[in-house]
Amino acid sequence: VGVVVGAAYLLFRIRIRMLMRQKQALEEEVGSRTRELVLQKESIERQKHEAELQKESVELAHRNISLLSDIGRRITANLDSEAIMTMLYQQVHALMDASVFGIGIYRPEQELIEYPFAMENGKRYTPYTRSMLEPNQLAVWCINHAEEVFINDLEQEYGRYIANLALLSGVDNMGTLEDGSLPTEPRSLIYVPISVNGQVRGVITVHSYRAHAYHRIDLDMLTTLASYVAVAFANADS
Repeated sequence: VGVVVGAAYLLFRIRIRMLMRQKQALEEEVGSRTRELVLQKESIERQKHEAELQKESVELAHRNISLLSDIGRRITANLDSEAIMTMLYQQVHALMDASVFGIGIYRPEQELIEYPFAMENGKRYTPYTRSMLEPNQLAVWCINHAEEVFINDLEQEYGRYIANLALLSGVDNMGTLEDGSLPTEPRSLIYVPISVNGQVRGVITVHSYRAHAYHRIDLDMLTTLASYVAVAFANADS
């Protein structure tokens, strides 16, 4: 009897160990499958998020194209420079983060840039000028080199930017607001030259209070706007 009991107990122990191994293997399989499902879920969510971003990008692109087309039509149909600049300020705000928007007109005979129109959050700047003899001014560099300036974080990028462009230190002073208040220090800046028949006639200036406010699409839009403004300049000359 003792032998039988001992054998039965041994078989019971063996069975228990087998069941425990099976349980452990099952748990590992379940854990592995769970991790796979979690990864699949995360992948599906990423794909869904990317699809939503792509959809938003397409919708934004269509909206911007529509706005740009409307701007082009309104500029070519209008000879009132004040009305054109006011409309541009409003439309640029609709297209991008433009805390400050200004259009500078290059006066080569006087060696200066004249800003008859600039606004900051709905407040008008007092008209002001910038001497072309101030090489540290980004607007001056933009006109002299007929190239855009794109700074997306003034604190981090400006020192490196002026070193690459061989500029002196200093940020463009946009002047004062008509209500007497001082302008806010910008964090992101874009300058785009306005060219008519291969000659630079002015510059579009856009500032944001936020760092990393702009993307390549913003620069492309402003380049398109600059071509529309060039048409307005050409119409004014004709």
